[in-house]
Amino acid sequence: MDLQTRPLNGNTPSKAKQRYVGIDLVKIVACFLVVCVHFFLYSGFYGQVDINNDFGQAPIVFRWVAYCCVPLFMITTGYLMKNKTMSKKYYLGIIRVLVIYLICTVICYAFDHHHYPLKYQNYGGYSVWIFLRGLLMFSGAQYGWYVEYYLCIFMIIPFINLAFNSLKNQKQKQIMLITTIMLTIVSQSFYVGFDFDPTYNPQIKMFPGYFTRCYPIAYYLIGAYIREFPPKRTLINKLYFMGMYALGLAWISITTFQHTVQSKPNEQGFHIFYSRHYNDYGSWPVALCSTMLFLILFDIRSKNPILIQIIKFISEATFACYLISYIFDTMFYSPDSTFGKKYHTVPERWSHAYTVIPKIFLASMGIALLIQAVYTLGDWVVRKVIIPAARKADYDPLIAGSADSEQVPYPDAAVSPSPASYQNNAPEQTAQRYSPKHVQPDTIERDADNQFKELYLSGALTKEEYEQLSKDMTAGDDPE
Repeated sequence: MDLQTRPLNGNTPSKAKQRYVGIDLVKIVACFLVVCVHFFLYSGFYGQVDINNDFGQAPIVFRWVAYCCVPLFMITTGYLMKNKTMSKKYYLGIIRVLVIYLICTVICYAFDHHHYPLKYQNYGGYSVWIFLRGLLMFSGAQYGWYVEYYLCIFMIIPFINLAFNSLKNQKQKQIMLITTIMLTIVSQSFYVGFDFDPTYNPQIKMFPGYFTRCYPIAYYLIGAYIREFPPKRTLINKLYFMGMYALGLAWISITTFQHTVQSKPNEQGFHIFYSRHYNDYGSWPVALCSTMLFLILFDIRSKNPILIQIIKFISEATFACYLISYIFDTMFYSPDSTFGKKYHTVPERWSHAYTVIPKIFLASMGIALLIQAVYTLGDWVVRKVIIPAARKADYDPLIAGSADSEQVPYPDAAVSPSPASYQNNAPEQTAQRYSPKHVQPDTIERDADNQFKELYLSGALTKEEYEQLSKDMTAGDDPE
């Protein structure tokens, strides 16, 4: 890994034999942290153990480390999507997300049907309606809430970009970013005052908090800002980011422990995990830690082509891994599982977390890679087989029954150019075969259009390129 270069952005030309793999690493780390944070949900940490001076400090720290998972994904979205605009190509990009979500929902539904046959007995049992309900309400794949979030942010990304990119200078963009952070992140978790009573909170909230649930937009803008104004990759900057990350982690961990031991015990006499204002992805300490962790990782690069391809391949499967991890969470943390039978108390489960978390991540990633491979194959078939065949059916006179079915597209069929020969020798061949001494101008235009049409049908030209060339030719412009 090279630590002395800065990441590529919209204004920096790419260099040969190098690729910045930092964003791919961020996605992989975030996916692994998702599995880590789910450990606390399934191990009973939130309600089945008394947190005190004997147990709780280390798990609380690790829990907040893992809690950066979703914000990292949100910041990455802003970094990658910052330059997207309203276009057909952009909106078609959601197909990949929807197809993978559908596949994962089918798998999760089949898993529940096999392992929990009574799960939907109050709704009449498993049925097509229950499946559609789970699919459209983002509960069929139990971690599908993130898909619902992504669909919403996806629909407004072009408008966010339009507002952000239209600002004239860095200062204006800083003001937009800071204002959004204040209204969505700081407002929900920045209070003044130390006395706290659940029945009467004398603390003072410092900012209006009506838009607190819009914190994903703030994370998106953080990523977009870093994309446009990346910090220099220097040792001083990296140490600074690590120091800020450590301070944020220390603050949220210490205050959480204090809030927990000072809270009222539950019916069992346990002081359970409790954070007054920070137990949310949109709290300012979580935002600080997530941003610093992103800045530490995002601009790592490698020149090893094998390593680059492995990291990229795994990174592309993180979305499916996240959704499908529900199955392995259920299997490994079940009371009937080996882990559940062997370790009965939360401290025992915590002390052996290192044995189960990697297994869940690797198993989920294995299935996710298969899902990604299926999608990639299907995408290739659609783009390389189905779409070209459909285009040929639309334009082939023998199939479409056009009145031009008897036309000969070239004066000399024996020398009709293939796409490859057209790309290499098009100017020379066109000049020789379509000289005004031999054919009329309307014949030149008609035959050139047939030539462009053949390139379009073969996939050498996109529909937009074909239409533009035909338009230019009709207008009397040189297609070259």
